[in-house]
Amino acid sequence: VIGPDRKLSEFITHGLDDAQHAAIGVLPRGQGVLGLLIEDPRPIRLPDITKHPSSYGFPPNHPAMHTFLGAPVRVRDRVFGNLYLCEKEGAEEFGEEDERLALSVAAVAAVAIENARLHERLQDLAVLQDRERIARDLHDKVIQRVFATGMALQATARLADAEVSTR
Repeated sequence: VIGPDRKLSEFITHGLDDAQHAAIGVLPRGQGVLGLLIEDPRPIRLPDITKHPSSYGFPPNHPAMHTFLGAPVRVRDRVFGNLYLCEKEGAEEFGEEDERLALSVAAVAAVAIENARLHERLQDLAVLQDRERIARDLHDKVIQRVFATGMALQATARLADAEVSTR
């Protein structure tokens, strides 16, 4: 997941058990090959990620990785993150069809993320509208009470003036 600072803010894994996950230690930070997708969000297919010039930094307990497919999770020009797949089963590397499928999954994920964020914004707007309505109602009630108090004071002042003039 890419954060507002355009850096990797969260790394979600699938296919590792808890012990493997813990043995890896610090998860990737979006450097090396992973950083390429952040800098230039276009699909990347590599037959062997370890041979790419930008490949580095695999910790000692990291599972072996060779075949690699990366696809941006994006809607129009907005990139939410990247989808990374490793170790193609049944073939020596990821192919064009794999790339198309990864891009499709990434696009669906991006739409779901965008919809969830829009829904969250709509809920925030609904809360703000309720607060504004309550503020207006309170304001109107206060103004009505002040006006009523002013009218009562004017009536009391007239009665007092009338009483003074009849004495």
